[in-house]
Amino acid sequence: MKHCFMLSLAFVMGFVVSDAFAENFSGAFPGNIAVITDASVEGEICACGDAAALHTVDEVLACYTDPRCETRKLDLAVAMRVKGRNLAEAIESYLFLSNNAGLDESERQHYMNKIEHDRKRLSAIKQLIFFPNYDVLIEPLYLDFDTPKKGYFRQYNSFNIGYEYVGLDELFQKGLPRLGFLHYRRFGETPAKKDGFGYYGAHVYGNMQLTSSAEQALNVDDGTIQNTMVLSVGVFVPFFHSMINYNRSLSDLTGVLLTYGAKKNNTLDRVSSRFYAGFRNAFNPETYIDVLLGATQGLTTSRMEVRAHLPVYKFVHGSRIFFGGTLNMSLPLEPQTKDPDVIRFYLEWNADFGKIIQGMKSAFGA
Repeated sequence: MKHCFMLSLAFVMGFVVSDAFAENFSGAFPGNIAVITDASVEGEICACGDAAALHTVDEVLACYTDPRCETRKLDLAVAMRVKGRNLAEAIESYLFLSNNAGLDESERQHYMNKIEHDRKRLSAIKQLIFFPNYDVLIEPLYLDFDTPKKGYFRQYNSFNIGYEYVGLDELFQKGLPRLGFLHYRRFGETPAKKDGFGYYGAHVYGNMQLTSSAEQALNVDDGTIQNTMVLSVGVFVPFFHSMINYNRSLSDLTGVLLTYGAKKNNTLDRVSSRFYAGFRNAFNPETYIDVLLGATQGLTTSRMEVRAHLPVYKFVHGSRIFFGGTLNMSLPLEPQTKDPDVIRFYLEWNADFGKIIQGMKSAFGA
């Protein structure tokens, strides 16, 4: 009986001592991972503890913004940088695999879902800590027709506003504002299904643009250059698809382009039409290079038009600044009756029209 009493007393005393020891020295040992008391928020526990690198990306992101983990910010930042690099490597691998021409649509979509998931987490890391590079993996400056985030495959609407300089047989003769709207609709197969020559559907677009009237000018006096409303429709039928970078994350389409337009300004007695046909090389509806032959009503010569529209800067929310240029000149190059050659350069801001409408609805609580 005496021995039983002594054993019981020792057990009780041991429990009390060990409990007090644990209370006063919690977190003192490296092995104690789950229970870490953060002095900044007394009595509360940081879920990540000392072994932040052992937690998932989502857990580390949650801990970094948790006030209970304020004293763990440095460890969490290091862990996020490691995980960010791992995410970047995974995205590059998935990009390469997703653009294998031998994949069917369900297999490709599987990889695209993984890419989108990891891109969101990599973006979240970059928003919380200084984490240079890898912007191109979150959303590249150049996007192609297969970019799920933009939804280029079905239809796309964009708004643009900018400023242009135009000249007749010379550079930068007169500056004018430009404003426009693009509706782009695509029918047919997804390009990533195969490479090389083949059928890649048909693309139809409509464009309304406030630009300059220089192409219809009858002399080189800049007084004849003024803002003109241009309505145009086009049909793009690509016949060649190619991957153009090392991880197959960016592709382009090359094909035949037919365009018809109508122009009107205050100096024209009636609507003037234009028709051009040729070739287009395009990454997406907003990024392209065209080489066209055709005619503009009111001019005496046939015309050749070379134009390009390329992104030069990307904002965080996804809109872009584009640089564009157009050279419209007489054919033959030395006709008996020469109409002025037109040289146009411009910068414009392009934004997804759907996102603009959503932003306005949110601003007004609709």
